[in-house]
Amino acid sequence: MSDELRAELREPVTLQHQLAPVVARDMGGKFLPVYLLDSEKLACRKKVDLVIVDGPPITLGGREGILYQILDLSRAGTLLLLDDAKRKAEKQALAHWKDNLGDNIYIRHLEGFSKGLAAVVIRKPLELDALTGHKFAIAKATIESIVPEGATFVVAQTDHWGTWSHDRRAETLMSRGGVPWGAPPDGASAVAALTEHVRRGATHLVFPWPEYWWFDHYCEFLEYIRGRYMCIVENDQLVVFDLRRIGDVQGKHRFS
Repeated sequence: MSDELRAELREPVTLQHQLAPVVARDMGGKFLPVYLLDSEKLACRKKVDLVIVDGPPITLGGREGILYQILDLSRAGTLLLLDDAKRKAEKQALAHWKDNLGDNIYIRHLEGFSKGLAAVVIRKPLELDALTGHKFAIAKATIESIVPEGATFVVAQTDHWGTWSHDRRAETLMSRGGVPWGAPPDGASAVAALTEHVRRGATHLVFPWPEYWWFDHYCEFLEYIRGRYMCIVENDQLVVFDLRRIGDVQGKHRFS
């Protein structure tokens, strides 16, 4: 060890803490629990090197929001350690982080911890304000990797997507004369609209995450598509059904 490093390690370390309540905040289009931090009480203004996550508790909504919360404090190489990584809630948080941040992060489970410890490395910094747009970009790339060139597919809502490559065309489930007509009045109307899209050759049905409320609100519609079409993508950004796979349904879906 060099003399310079020894001297640096002998520098005093200042610990500063604050008590922060848990609040719900919009994190990339999802309301998640995070800590209401006072930036004036942080130890310094520099980007952080290490974050240890041991809360919020599951009873207050869990820990998924914390990685998104620290995006503005992170740099390339920032390390986040997630405790209790073998629990169901933490496994789900890790899966959602990977869904939404993609190659911007690297996740590794460390050995020797009975309750699990996951290391998350920030490969490429991403500001929180850019998270929603980043998620839409990943979701759009996923859709275009599934839907054939020149095909027409159905999206619960068609906002925010822009144009599609190679003559792919997205149609809103509910429309009149080609004009989007909002959410269906009931599940039976949604089934009828989808039946017409299938008759005209639509290949896929896509639900982006802002429309996941449909699965709670239109139970009849959910039961119909779940029992008739194969779900080929199901993550924190998208649920996609293949409308060409009638009667080829396998396994259970996440939203039931």
